Amino acid sequence: MRLSAAFFSNAVADAVLSRKPGYAPIAHEHDARGDRVIVSFSNPNANKPLHLGHLRNNFLGMAIANLLAAQGLHPYRVERLSDWGIHLCHALLGILTWPEGDSPEAAGLKGDHFVGRHLVRFHQANHGEPAEDSDDATPLERQARELLVRLDAGDPPLQAAHDRMTQWVRNGFRETYERIGTLFDDHVREADGLIGVRALLAQAVIDGTCQRRADGSVFIDLTNAGLWDVTLLRGDGTATVYAQQLGAMLSLWERMPVQRTVVVFGRDWEEPFKATCALFARLGLPGAADIEGISHGMVGMPDGRMRSRYGNAVTADGLLDTVRTDLVARWPGRLPASWFEDQSAREQVAVGLVKYYLLRVERSKDVVYDEEQLWDGVLPRFAALVRTLTMLASRPRQRQVPDADLRPLLQVLDAFPETVRRASDRRDPVLLVRFVDDVCRHVAASGVELGSPRVAEAALLVLRRALDLLGIDLPSGITEEVGPQLVGTRPTLSGATYDIVGIGAGPSNLSLAALADPLAEVSTRFFESSPDFQWHPGLMVKDARLQIAFLKDLVTPVDPTNPHSFLNFLATTGRLYRFLMTNPERIPRMEYSQYFRWVASRLPNIEFGCPVTNVTVEATAIALYSGNRFLGRTNNLVMGTGKAPKVPEFAKPLLGSRVMHSSSLLDVAPAGAGRRVLVVGGGQSGAEVVRHFLSGDGGLPARLAWVTSRLGFLPMDDSPFSNEWFNPRYVAHFVSLSAARRAEVLANQMLASDGISEELLEEIYRRLYELDYFEGRPLDYMLVPASRLLDLRDSDRDVLATLRSEETGEVQDLGFDVVVLCTGYEDRLPDALTAVDARLHREDDRIVVRPDYSVAWDGPSNCRVFVQNMAKHSHGIADPNLSLTAWRSAVILNAVVGTEIYGTARDDVTTTWRPQRTVDAETEAGTSS
Repeated sequence: MRLSAAFFSNAVADAVLSRKPGYAPIAHEHDARGDRVIVSFSNPNANKPLHLGHLRNNFLGMAIANLLAAQGLHPYRVERLSDWGIHLCHALLGILTWPEGDSPEAAGLKGDHFVGRHLVRFHQANHGEPAEDSDDATPLERQARELLVRLDAGDPPLQAAHDRMTQWVRNGFRETYERIGTLFDDHVREADGLIGVRALLAQAVIDGTCQRRADGSVFIDLTNAGLWDVTLLRGDGTATVYAQQLGAMLSLWERMPVQRTVVVFGRDWEEPFKATCALFARLGLPGAADIEGISHGMVGMPDGRMRSRYGNAVTADGLLDTVRTDLVARWPGRLPASWFEDQSAREQVAVGLVKYYLLRVERSKDVVYDEEQLWDGVLPRFAALVRTLTMLASRPRQRQVPDADLRPLLQVLDAFPETVRRASDRRDPVLLVRFVDDVCRHVAASGVELGSPRVAEAALLVLRRALDLLGIDLPSGITEEVGPQLVGTRPTLSGATYDIVGIGAGPSNLSLAALADPLAEVSTRFFESSPDFQWHPGLMVKDARLQIAFLKDLVTPVDPTNPHSFLNFLATTGRLYRFLMTNPERIPRMEYSQYFRWVASRLPNIEFGCPVTNVTVEATAIALYSGNRFLGRTNNLVMGTGKAPKVPEFAKPLLGSRVMHSSSLLDVAPAGAGRRVLVVGGGQSGAEVVRHFLSGDGGLPARLAWVTSRLGFLPMDDSPFSNEWFNPRYVAHFVSLSAARRAEVLANQMLASDGISEELLEEIYRRLYELDYFEGRPLDYMLVPASRLLDLRDSDRDVLATLRSEETGEVQDLGFDVVVLCTGYEDRLPDALTAVDARLHREDDRIVVRPDYSVAWDGPSNCRVFVQNMAKHSHGIADPNLSLTAWRSAVILNAVVGTEIYGTARDDVTTTWRPQRTVDAETEAGTSS
């Protein structure tokens, strides 16, 4: 049964326009519905102005509170002001020592900027000062400590100066909050809770919950919670940050009893937050049982991390001033004239644009604030949003669009309540930003602005609702006054079709996304089921090294100037020179994983946490769905789902905590200490797992057996001539061979890609030597080449492994506690691709892959399916390797666009794989005559 287009159109429009609960506008004023939940965010220090990082925290905090309200809860938004402690005394000492004007008014500054200037002045003067006491404190630091002690003792003049300073800062914060649309229901000061917390800690020392050291400091032992001894009061009686937070939350919970508390903070506070929660629980505080931490990635600049104390932080006010000013130059003639005549309207647009920039990055990812990215990458999308609102608000009726053309838009609108629910559950408004982008794209594709007024009205209401949840408020006057063309927007194909849709966002499709990112003529979207970027997390063992040159990254081999290169990652994160000093011949895989995650965090065309559950082949397109949510259509589907762990059939029923594939080693985290461990597989993964158990972290195994069917533990063939097999020229040669010859060649090339690095073999051998002869920790180990695992059976006591010698034929059963299968990977498409998989052409049970990585299939002639990392049988040994990742992505992009955007056949080689005559036949004939 299929719903008619007219019925579907009316049903969705009715649901939206009747303002059913999933579509109703958000109420900014609190009402009595739902459970009350504290949402604590911003939480600034009262010694400096709000900066760029605070903007992200505020935007996330407001959006998360709105999402909770949309789910029927009653958010109570709270700012916890850090207005006590040594960091406040640094600024206070600066004011007392270098007045530079008696007040913000006299200095012509906002209060928070006035105080922040003195904080910077303190640290500038303190920099390079010699320490004068056993704590390595400088004279200025000792003076600041003395101020804190005097404040704690209640020194009246000093207390008055402190209160005056914090009030200046609070007045400045209030102006900035009003500017960015942050609304608080309550403000709690750490200073207000100090008396109560001292009484609480005094009792905790008496009852033994807390302890007092010989120097008089008070601490609580949280080591049994996997943490540390947390100091609450210093020896001089002053409170630490943990005591200050404790006092603030006590004060808040006393006057606002709630069932839940949500705290939004930057990722660098994750560990302190865990300690704070453990502290609350240990002290038995009401409210401690249901406190949720929501951490977000940090915000930095292209030249490194911001530090307010050093004066290099980008203040929230300064950034918004710059964006408001530059809007006029960056977007001339594209906004209503009234917006530019009214400074408050320009202010709204600037704030909205910055919110749109920061909220479109997943909460867990870091943000590098880049002005060029703001103007060149995000402004065009923001322009498309304004254009869409204009279209929907004006709704001229020049023609009626057939209902069938509106189905993709209607499907998106229908999914709005589910999108809000998912965004609320994940505590991440990025899903709403993507929803807004999708609505704009579908509106443009459907031409809805020219017809179907009810659907246009419904789309306008949903868009405004989504923007309301995000806290993005645009000026009034969105009418036909905005021109119909906004330059810089990427073209949208008819039927809401992307030029390229990728399933999976591992390194292969991440490379494709990075190379496509600068191309305005190509629209792309990639969907990944994992909540964030993952690269073999279960096998990211300590000291694992990359086996390729680090310049063979996601983009450099075909586009060395691409901003998503590994070298730019090093430069942007401020580590380039230190990296070069390490003489990096083989870099840690952990660092390359950081690089991949950095690229993923910068790309707007990847949606994480979105599994593709169904792919259908239509008459002229390929459509993708995630549950009931329609994701989009494409004529070019790129399958980058990666390979699946290859596990022998007899081992599959036993997979778990005792038997595992190497890919899940760290996920399962089997304890090796004192246990009998079997590692199966003689490749690089097997060697890394063996080294992992030999490292002795947590204790050595009682027995370690390493078994491989190979003749020995063989080193990788890393010679330069063999490495030419990992060259585009060789791929062209390999593709031209017969299938039988390709299979024969691959078998002979195995050690060029699946041998063990010589350094790792030497490390393992050296480690065994050390254990045998001078560490005093002999290990019962057994390294067995030419032996094959035939079976695994579970018994009450252990796992029985049946091994057969390939040389003698002898079979024996041995018992182990842990078995790690380093048995490689195999091509396997997920169930969602069943409809596509059934139409792919195969030879000898292998997909037929053309030279441009498209596959032969019987789908629509205007549609192509490409494969990433599934063509070793047709394209050679380098296919599953990272070496040609960028080149393969460039080949696919060139094929989609139909022209050579990226050069793919320029590199030279020394090897000639196909003999060529040096003198052509015509010249040869002439010579002989």
